[in-house]
Amino acid sequence: MPNYNNSNSGGSSNSGTSQQNSGSTSPIAEGDFLYSPGPATGPAIVEYWNGQGGANKVCGTFELPLGETFNYTAGHWWQYNSVQDMQTEWPLHLALYNQKPENAGCTIGQMP
Repeated sequence: MPNYNNSNSGGSSNSGTSQQNSGSTSPIAEGDFLYSPGPATGPAIVEYWNGQGGANKVCGTFELPLGETFNYTAGHWWQYNSVQDMQTEWPLHLALYNQKPENAGCTIGQMP
């Protein structure tokens, strides 16, 4: 079950994709929901997975906005220094994420 919190008062696995930065916008932090529990804080790219397969599988990837937090059963996250850095990495992240057969049918661009 996801835990999503908008702490920005101004409004607003199958995961396993290793960090795929272009060299110019490296993440400032990264984590794994399963092995180092705790929320991701935006700006971040998040991959989530409920640990199940088949019809019960819930998975996806999205951009977590600045100041918002997200926690989940399993998956990975990469926090960036700025929204611009995160948005620069997003297309490459998607390309690599979509190449993996285990991510077929996963949700792209929105939280669970």
